[in-house]
Amino acid sequence: METPRPDSASHAMHALLVHWFVRYNPLFQASALCVLGGVLMLSRGMGPDADVGLTLVLELYQWLLIGAAGLLYRRWLKRRPAVFLGIIQAVYMGDPTLQLASLASSGERVVAVLWVILFAAKLRALSWAFRLNLSAGVYAVAVGGAGLAAVLPQLRVLGTAPGTLCAPVIAWCVLGLGLLALRFPPRMHSRDPAVGTDNAMFVRVSRAVWWIWAAAGAFQVWNSVLAVGLDTLAPAVCAAILITVRSADDEARIWTRVAMALAFACIYSNAEGSVLGMTAVVLLLSSSNRPPRVLVASVLAGFAALKLDGGLAAGQLAVAGLVCASVLLLLLWRRRAWSAVPPLVLFTVHAAWSLGLVRGPAGGLEWGVTLLAVGFLMLVAGVFLSSRISLPEVDAEPNPMAAPTTSAAAVAR
Repeated sequence: METPRPDSASHAMHALLVHWFVRYNPLFQASALCVLGGVLMLSRGMGPDADVGLTLVLELYQWLLIGAAGLLYRRWLKRRPAVFLGIIQAVYMGDPTLQLASLASSGERVVAVLWVILFAAKLRALSWAFRLNLSAGVYAVAVGGAGLAAVLPQLRVLGTAPGTLCAPVIAWCVLGLGLLALRFPPRMHSRDPAVGTDNAMFVRVSRAVWWIWAAAGAFQVWNSVLAVGLDTLAPAVCAAILITVRSADDEARIWTRVAMALAFACIYSNAEGSVLGMTAVVLLLSSSNRPPRVLVASVLAGFAALKLDGGLAAGQLAVAGLVCASVLLLLLWRRRAWSAVPPLVLFTVHAAWSLGLVRGPAGGLEWGVTLLAVGFLMLVAGVFLSSRISLPEVDAEPNPMAAPTTSAAAVAR
């Protein structure tokens, strides 16, 4: 007796739903984009009066993301869609809408402090949702970066010459975060027995989160640089070079990297004093197991920093940016990392929007409210579909294109 074949049309439809709403759920990404666009439109349409309200809306959306991810991961065991939500949450924790800058312009310093506190709380909630053990370095570096992102906009609205204050603060904070990461390496470990720390997907997702937060930090610094002046970027670049001195494995590399940082400071920076101070700190930390000349150089650099206080050409910076963008696109093409293209496009559109190069449609308030509502509804719909559509069922079904086989029972009959 011939076994009836499953309905191929329903099977194909089910496989299509699984492909688009479980493996690559577009509703989550569309929800994040709608909320992002809605906040930007309302911010431009309502001005400073909406800064606190929009910050609360974004916080509510992020806590919904964390709650939905925890529900999918811990209760319904839908790990793939939960990871999508976790990555979106990592993007939103980097303040892509520049709410911190808006709060600084409105004088809402208390709300900015609360934002940093909530950042730490959301980091702890994410570790609970995904059953993670986070090292002290994760909290130190991530929360420290969040504090830097909150402080920089506040510095821009202080004093008559914020560039003279903002540039050294950026450089010293970059140096501090880098040295902190070297001293307490950020590590994530999964407590889920079905995943494990050595799981390839877990490793890639962990790296993606850190790359997202590194890009978010660079975006915040770049926004401050554009607001204050391009000459504030050079000390931060020198700080990044000096961070590598701490991890140098021989003395020749120490002097080479210190020389690179000092040469860059002399050519592009007007804050040689800050760069020399950072050089003194790095050499002092590196002098414990080195010859005495390293300690002597640290003292001399510190003495020179007390005596000195030092422009960045826009054309040279544009050329450097073009070269970096070309290298990034080449790497994406070589690695076939097409999933990184939509975030890059989103970042480009958002940067153009922030600079006023792209304008929203007329009636921005109505569009903003609509996009916010659609974004929240798409999040709920995505969670509902991910919980209802089962991925293992489709994976366990036989391939309809495979050749039919005859069972042992049929042969016996």
